[in-house]
Amino acid sequence: MDIWTLLKTTDRPIVFYGTGNGADMMAKILSSYNKSVSGIFASPNFIRNRTFLGLPVLSFEECLEKFGSQMIVLMVFGTSDINVINYAREISTKCDFYVPDLLTDENGEPFTPSYLDKHLKEIESAYERLVDERSKEIFKASIKHRLFAKLDSLTSSWSNDEDNWKELGINDNEVFFDAGAYNGDTVKRFCSITNNYEHIYGVEPDPRSFKKLALSCENLDKVTLINAALSNVDGETSFTFSKGRGNKKGGKDIISQRSIDSILNGSRASIIKYDIEGEEEKGLLGASNTIKNYKPKLILSSYHKIDDLWHLPSVLDSINSNYTYMLRKSICIPFWDLYYLCK
Repeated sequence: MDIWTLLKTTDRPIVFYGTGNGADMMAKILSSYNKSVSGIFASPNFIRNRTFLGLPVLSFEECLEKFGSQMIVLMVFGTSDINVINYAREISTKCDFYVPDLLTDENGEPFTPSYLDKHLKEIESAYERLVDERSKEIFKASIKHRLFAKLDSLTSSWSNDEDNWKELGINDNEVFFDAGAYNGDTVKRFCSITNNYEHIYGVEPDPRSFKKLALSCENLDKVTLINAALSNVDGETSFTFSKGRGNKKGGKDIISQRSIDSILNGSRASIIKYDIEGEEEKGLLGASNTIKNYKPKLILSSYHKIDDLWHLPSVLDSINSNYTYMLRKSICIPFWDLYYLCK
């Protein structure tokens, strides 16, 4: 039984592991099924006297004592912290434990079997573009996880980011364009692979992250940093800044917006990394000339929107159809940090 049918039909207590935006989103989905959360617990270091969704935040042991091993536990936050991941694994041995994918379409529908059926041809088309067996394994695990939300489909897909990037064949004299440079972590990763580069561009909209980016790059030569959002056209845009993940277009803050073609102004980029919080399609379109003329290698995040996994390859193909595709995933719960390697 898929996770969504289970949640619609179960009479067992449903317990959240975690608080925050993910818990809010999951509560909204449950409400659409006329279901509600019975209890909430947090990791040991985050248990304190507080409530969430009108319920006290307990420990796992307290929830287990209250609801018994028949409870359904939903992990409703993301992490790459190996200690938290190991704690989740431990919990999964004591009860029915799921890590649901909370992305929904414009109608609020998650990735249900009926959603899969609607988009099957597009999904199969993207799958057929993959050039190696590891990519196909990860793609199938992604679909399986969205339907069944089991932890093992996540852990079987993990690999080291630096090793993944090396599969692009990164050489000396690259021009690296970091679209969504955050605090400089991916600039650092690029420099760990090669320090003999031609130039680095880093673009980041969040002012706080941009300051960290500037600090992390202060000892690097040949670097251009721009505090702006990336899109398909230059101008201004409204934005919402979050303390964690979740920066997004729309909100009260007005910031500068740039396209990659505008920034490069005809100059080349040989590698572009995209991780721009759901704006990847516009980011690709805003680099159309660069992609057509130089065919840069791409690291393309494909997890921010429910259809990114199969839609973004079709967008790239419409610009330059000569790319090959591999798929890789970082060590992370849930199926975040999933990206195409295009060359």
